[in-house]
Amino acid sequence: MGFPKRWVWKIVALIVLAGVLWPPHVAAQDDPHEKNRIYTTGALILNVCWTPDSSHLVYQIELYDNIADRPINGPNTPNDDTWRQYSVATGQTSRGTTWPLQPDLTPQQFNDFEIFHNGNDQSFVYVSPNRRYLVYSAQVPADAGYGLPLGIADLATNAHRILNPAEGVYRNQFPGDFLFFNVLWSEDSSAFTLDSGFGRRLYHISQLDDLDTLVVRLLNPYEGLPLGDGTFRAGIIFDLSMDGDRVLMQGSDLVIWDVVNNSGTGIHVEGIVAGAIFTSEEQAILFVDEDGLKRYAIATNEVTLLNSDINSVWGYRGAYFSPNGAYVAIVADDWESLYLFEVTQAGNVPADDSE
Repeated sequence: MGFPKRWVWKIVALIVLAGVLWPPHVAAQDDPHEKNRIYTTGALILNVCWTPDSSHLVYQIELYDNIADRPINGPNTPNDDTWRQYSVATGQTSRGTTWPLQPDLTPQQFNDFEIFHNGNDQSFVYVSPNRRYLVYSAQVPADAGYGLPLGIADLATNAHRILNPAEGVYRNQFPGDFLFFNVLWSEDSSAFTLDSGFGRRLYHISQLDDLDTLVVRLLNPYEGLPLGDGTFRAGIIFDLSMDGDRVLMQGSDLVIWDVVNNSGTGIHVEGIVAGAIFTSEEQAILFVDEDGLKRYAIATNEVTLLNSDINSVWGYRGAYFSPNGAYVAIVADDWESLYLFEVTQAGNVPADDSE
């Protein structure tokens, strides 16, 4: 039994009319995290990090230098305010032409410590928490060939040292680029980790009180690092313990690597880990995988799901935890949007600073 033809035409007319007056809802166009979005633009978001006191989220908007035919993504961007600082307390975003964490060094220090600088282009300089050490891309010796070496300076003694491939550290293929020469410090300033950017080589460098006898460890050797009855290959370093003896990094799972005992503890994760951090008391680890934002209790080996909306399926471009563990910033939408969440719940944050 079918509808009379006149009813068929009435139904078709109503459907057409509904489509005109109320356009169909397309879920893919909605952003379920809209209330937490603090920035969106057509430019890529680069060099995301936090100030040490967790008060500001720092990031850079990539511009393109048509004359030099390369992106503007160094620590200094003369005449281009590519840097942003988002205040967690006020929700306001300020702009600048210099990486806010770049120390104020004199020209003499740049020369004495052989810090890479060439006109407006210079290295990111990473300062240890105790303000004693500097880590940077160093000037290239005349016979060095391709890439920039790693430099370490001790402000207490005014000594510095330039490492080279013969000493186990490959040169950086991107001059002073934060993304490929990332330095993470332990809270007590006894050690730091380094991504050389050349073939994704990861290093742990410690015992800095004597630059002549410091210890360099390669964290991703070809044969892998021991983990239980097997091995794993380190891919990304997320954080260091307070004393620098343990490294939190991505292998096949999330791994707590004990540098002193040359052993690791695996934490089961689902898919991609977008970011991870030791909590301030070091009793737990916060991380974001494809299931969501999770907390791993080290003593009990238990994982608790805190928020399924904050996950690496959507935010696979990176999850950046504040040092105090209170917030996590998520880069999504092909590096073009930035979101901020409270760790305990998907809390509201102040207004969008879209351009």
